[in-house]
Amino acid sequence: MRKPRFTAAVGIILVLAIPAVMTVIAPTVDSVRATESPRHERGIDVPQADVSFAAVGDSMTAWVDEAGVSRGDRSWVNHIPAKHLHLVGGWAQGGAQTSLMMQNVTPVDADVLVIMAGTNDLGDQWGVPMQERLDHILAIAQTVGARHVVLSAIPPLDLAPQWSTEYNAVLQQFAATMGWSWVDPWVQLRAPDGHYINGLTPDGAHPTPAGFETVAQVLASAIRAASR
Repeated sequence: MRKPRFTAAVGIILVLAIPAVMTVIAPTVDSVRATESPRHERGIDVPQADVSFAAVGDSMTAWVDEAGVSRGDRSWVNHIPAKHLHLVGGWAQGGAQTSLMMQNVTPVDADVLVIMAGTNDLGDQWGVPMQERLDHILAIAQTVGARHVVLSAIPPLDLAPQWSTEYNAVLQQFAATMGWSWVDPWVQLRAPDGHYINGLTPDGAHPTPAGFETVAQVLASAIRAASR
């Protein structure tokens, strides 16, 4: 089934515990209620509210190809559980730099915007200057206009792991400065030296389908948390 509104294309680079009180006086109804644990602490399911989100990024995010066909398990978006979390727009394209994302996004009525951007801006000689990347990301958020923003770390890059490591540090600080939520969904896929963990990438740039599933689970939690 085709996801809504925007196209995307494939690219390579892209407790509180209350003590019991003994008493010989029968408690009132109000006192019983006051000492009850929250419903989730008592094992009772608490209904989750529906949350709408938009996504902007490159091939990690692109949920359909140029023909509008789902990319299946090659996008974290397609691993997001459909129940309660609803994609309502955004823009993503394989190989896209932050400048192209900025040029193509449009306003979206969404609770949360997830931005995972900048892998294709990296490079010592051909890379986009850091301040320009941040300016583009800010412009993306301002244009989309979602009520909350989640800024995500970019994935490991086995070609030059220090590039993504250094950039993620800047992104985390930028999120704090802007008052946005920060999330690093790649922790379970990243080795201590900054490379992908063996077996979790087919090409050193993109994760395996199982890796995308892990990333989606972390992002789903971040989306829910940001919407509260």
